[in-house]
Amino acid sequence: MIYNSYLRDGQVPMEWKRANVTPLFKKGSKGNPGNYRPISLTSYIGKVVESILKDKMFDHLVNNKLINKSQHGFMPKRSCLSN
Repeated sequence: MIYNSYLRDGQVPMEWKRANVTPLFKKGSKGNPGNYRPISLTSYIGKVVESILKDKMFDHLVNNKLINKSQHGFMPKRSCLSN
């Protein structure tokens, strides 16, 4: 009910959008700032909404045959190798 009310109103609470950005070490010298990449730690509630929307949109595209059969990237049971 909470998710639906926000989606219906077209408003997303700021708390769901706010992220803590933290550096994650990749490789090389830890003293070089270029060897880190930023990661965003976002709200769990926002991630759940994002996941639900992604699944619903994907189902809609597949059920209405809006994705070309030659599309292999990010498709279940298909990969770049099977392309």
